[in-house]
Amino acid sequence: MAEAPQIGEEIATQIGTLITSLSAGVGAMTEGGSADAKNAAAALARLAKNAANQVAIAEAGGIAPLVELARGGSEGAKTWALLALANLATSSANQVAIAEAGGIAPLVELAHSGSAGAKTWAALALANLATNSANKVAIAKAAVGALVELVRGGSADAAGALRILATNNATNQVAIAAAGGIAPLVELVRGGSAGAKQQAAGALRNLASENAANTAAIAAEGGVAPLEQLARDGERNATEWVSEVLAMVRPAAEALRKQKEAVARSERWKAERVAAGVDHHMRERPKEHFCSITLEVLTDPVTAADGMTYECAAIERWLRGSHNSPSTGAELPHKIVVPSQALKNIIRDWEGQEHERCMAMAPAT
Repeated sequence: MAEAPQIGEEIATQIGTLITSLSAGVGAMTEGGSADAKNAAAALARLAKNAANQVAIAEAGGIAPLVELARGGSEGAKTWALLALANLATSSANQVAIAEAGGIAPLVELAHSGSAGAKTWAALALANLATNSANKVAIAKAAVGALVELVRGGSADAAGALRILATNNATNQVAIAAAGGIAPLVELVRGGSAGAKQQAAGALRNLASENAANTAAIAAEGGVAPLEQLARDGERNATEWVSEVLAMVRPAAEALRKQKEAVARSERWKAERVAAGVDHHMRERPKEHFCSITLEVLTDPVTAADGMTYECAAIERWLRGSHNSPSTGAELPHKIVVPSQALKNIIRDWEGQEHERCMAMAPAT
């Protein structure tokens, strides 16, 4: 095990003095006490940029009073406490200690309703804390909505937090999408700062990973064009993330284009049948053309282990949360799904064939 980085006696004494002042100020919470606590938190925030100082501040008992100051100090004091906690949270040991000190709840509250500065540092602190797997669960449950709102305001740190929360976590992918996170992330790629674009691209990549519904949603929000622009103009990390998300989103965008064309074609054919007086001859689609989960016409049919056919994105989403068949309720022997190209072709061609059959009944003119 690597030894903890060491600090000099002078710095150690300074940290001890600051934490004593911080604790006294937090304990008093008078106007003067709050000012002392604010000044101590500001100094600790600056010192906490250094890894050795992070260890020393934690060992000297600095985390608990910083959490208390974030919870109940003046606006200025809260902001400095948040920055100190954000810097301290770059240490894995401190990520655990901050959570154990009850630090996540006030960070979430300030991300919701703090001042502009408090929201910024709260988002950064949450992003750093979320690299710990236990913290990721707690933060996702409480903070996704607040982080999405901060992304709407252009926050790179909030986008970074969403990126971390969505990493290899199907539950959080769904939660972020359900909170409306995809549209503002796409908008941030389109018009945010350089850092915000990079973090948003990373968040979109993680949201799309093995999640067909999110991939389709990114395509539907017009994500391909701004991602391609970022691929041309962005820095290396951004372009690496962008290339990965584009590989997932481009096929979804093409599928969406084809779907729109199919809708337009259906409307044109219907108008032709109505004009010819034969629309009433159009038969209903066979029930096997529909997904029993979405109740919509299948566009990417796959067969699951229960022998039933489903929309690929829908059954994959279902199987992330269940081991049972959505049709029978019985436990599935496995979660493998197999594409059904033959049925896909039948569904694709059915409407055109029906249209031709109807139009053949039109009276001669």
